[in-house]
Amino acid sequence: MVAVGGDGTVNAVVNGLVDQTGSGLSSLGCLFTGRGCDGVRNFGLPRNFQEACRRLVEGQDVTVDLGLVHSGRGGERYFVGSAGAGFDAAVAQKAQVGKIGGIFSYLPALATTLFTYRNQRMTVEADGKRLFDGPAAAVVVANGPYYGGGMKIAPGAELADGWLDLIVLGDLGALEIIWWTPSVYRGKHLANPKVTAARGRTVSIEAQTPLPVHVDGEVPGETPVRISVRPAALRLRI
Repeated sequence: MVAVGGDGTVNAVVNGLVDQTGSGLSSLGCLFTGRGCDGVRNFGLPRNFQEACRRLVEGQDVTVDLGLVHSGRGGERYFVGSAGAGFDAAVAQKAQVGKIGGIFSYLPALATTLFTYRNQRMTVEADGKRLFDGPAAAVVVANGPYYGGGMKIAPGAELADGWLDLIVLGDLGALEIIWWTPSVYRGKHLANPKVTAARGRTVSIEAQTPLPVHVDGEVPGETPVRISVRPAALRLRI
């Protein structure tokens, strides 16, 4: 099977392809034509369309992990790249309506959300241990390093290591987000003392009031959520 489209399209195909036990039914190939195309970066695929088609024929299958989000209001949904709650999900909602791609879609949405979003108290647990409890802008749970149209949000994340990388963006104000956003594209934001990084196989996120949750850039639900990793759940043609 081949998915043609953006990260959201690939997410929809993955959710139709993988059964409830986390076993891939067949191999998945991807031709990215959408806005963000973080899958190109996370999967190491060529941007050239003809070269990408050649990979579908001549490439090899590898097994990769999937994340599984369980939301009380959004049900269960798999993700390939990342899931998140809070500010980034609010930005993702706005970026979905844009007509242009990548950073040119994400940055305008970021700008319009900056001065209207209010940080909420969030409680985050990883593998049953409390990692964070306090005001936070967003929590990102990453299977791959890239999201948001090229932001290297989780520099150490790998698609097939059996772990989820957890990034908590603490009580960052609008001006701090503006100042630190360029560093995220280089994966240098972990130097910010208000950013917490960890790894786990299960993650739970609760908020003072329900917050939007994104799954590979789509926004199907809200907090509270429980997120787990499904190791080697998908065969991917790369």
